[in-house]
Amino acid sequence: MGKVYRVDFETIICNDVPGSWDFEYQTAIIYKDEAAEWDNTIIKSINESGSFVFYHTNFDGTNECWTMKKHTNPIPKATTQGNIHQLQNNNRVLNMLITDLKEENKNLKEALLNKNK
Repeated sequence: MGKVYRVDFETIICNDVPGSWDFEYQTAIIYKDEAAEWDNTIIKSINESGSFVFYHTNFDGTNECWTMKKHTNPIPKATTQGNIHQLQNNNRVLNMLITDLKEENKNLKEALLNKNK
């Protein structure tokens, strides 16, 4: 496939069709080294149809089908030296700050509405 330097996985739960079963699947965003080219078959398929279907057999003998597409909004490569615990803590702190700012914004809007009455 090419030289891959990072893969981001995300679980997607599909339950948006009334009367259908809920199911989940994994999506993987693959980041490749720009200097390393994909196989021409993959590039041609993605350029012509928007995707490439990849069939493979797992170590346990089960078969899987992956659909590869070009990601139009990739997440930039991290430049941090922080470990996952530090990043998670920073994320938690920022989420708390966002919650506080939303509450403050709500209070300011209410005060403004009450002032204009």
